[in-house]
Amino acid sequence: MRSLRDDRGAMRLVTVTRLVVILAIIGVIGYDSFSCMSTRVSTENDAQNAAYAASEAWHSAASNPGVAIQNAYQAAVAEVANNSSETVQQAGFTVDPDGTVHLIVTRKAKTLVFHSIGFLKQWTMVNEHGDANSVN
Repeated sequence: MRSLRDDRGAMRLVTVTRLVVILAIIGVIGYDSFSCMSTRVSTENDAQNAAYAASEAWHSAASNPGVAIQNAYQAAVAEVANNSSETVQQAGFTVDPDGTVHLIVTRKAKTLVFHSIGFLKQWTMVNEHGDANSVN
């Protein structure tokens, strides 16, 4: 076996650069994927909590239906107010006669690159439905 004088077992700079670039790309994709998934789970939980709070508000003012629905919507908005990136959609907010509240909470995931790529942009917007009745 012949050994070369300049071969000291060191990796070439090009190989190290490729490795760093590949790991960075995998890291960014992993971060954005995790961000989208965790946003979906936390928004689903927040939607359920907002629906429950709205149902409690509706039941407390059920004698006056017009005021009860407005109070219920305000309670849902107040429940998600601690997270400034979440909104309760007015169009999807309904209350059944038994006090079951149905609503939609919208939130945009914080990502590094998914929000800039056309076909991945849809994954960053999360719309979660919440349904709850505080009596049952």
